[in-house]
Amino acid sequence: MSDLKERDVDVGPVLKAVKNCTKPGTDVLAGVSPATRYYIMQWDSLRVENCILKKTHEKLDGAATYIQTIVHRTAVKGV
Repeated sequence: MSDLKERDVDVGPVLKAVKNCTKPGTDVLAGVSPATRYYIMQWDSLRVENCILKKTHEKLDGAATYIQTIVHRTAVKGV
């Protein structure tokens, strides 16, 4: 699945940036899709585990943390 993510136009650039620990600058945001822009704006909650892009959600009261696996568009039907 990670190979498909790297080729995905929305998730691929974000996965590559997080792997390299290089947050894209605001100049890059103008040339990417809305989905890519959304994930870049969520930068502090993103991480890569076993080549899989994940997003951390924490409840406002800090009582729980949830991990969301970010999948590419073509895999959404299979998840």
